[in-house]
Amino acid sequence: MAIRSRRGFTLIELMLVVMIIGVLASIAMPELNGTIERTKESERATDLRSLLTTVVTEVRTGTDLSVCPDASTFDITVDRSDVDWDPPGPSGPMAAFVPNKTECWQRIEWSLDSGTHFRFHVAITDLSTPHCSGGDCARVYAIVTAMGDLNLDGTESYKEFACFVGERSACLPGSLFLAGGDPTEVKAGAWNFGQETDI
Repeated sequence: MAIRSRRGFTLIELMLVVMIIGVLASIAMPELNGTIERTKESERATDLRSLLTTVVTEVRTGTDLSVCPDASTFDITVDRSDVDWDPPGPSGPMAAFVPNKTECWQRIEWSLDSGTHFRFHVAITDLSTPHCSGGDCARVYAIVTAMGDLNLDGTESYKEFACFVGERSACLPGSLFLAGGDPTEVKAGAWNFGQETDI
């Protein structure tokens, strides 16, 4: 009776397989990271839009938001250590959304249904002179900011929506500002006009 020997893989064959897997992984990982980053960016924009909508609603229903930080002096590019963030702790992968107990956040009554990668901030300014555009006028200027680490590289970036809250429209036509980037690289007050005119 003949004995059949079982031939295994040689070291070179195993190394070749490992090398192929490594090449495929190096091709796939940047695309995966890019997808994760785009997903987080979409989440941040959605959450900011929701927050701004809530702030606009509170303003237009007469809620006193004078206890919130002043939008005319708030600048994320200058100092963000003492900012009234919600949640207050560092942002991280799906950090628990624990509402701040500050009076501003209590009056806004905004919350998320699940965890978040970001921290949020609201600033409000009552305008001494109404700002009018497109047949509508605003007496309040609002800024909402989200700060977080998009790609888990240890650096945080931000996105802001800001608008003049109109008496008839949510944001005055042409007044929805969009800004974002690395706070250490963006100049103070470097706003960019967005194409959108409403929330």
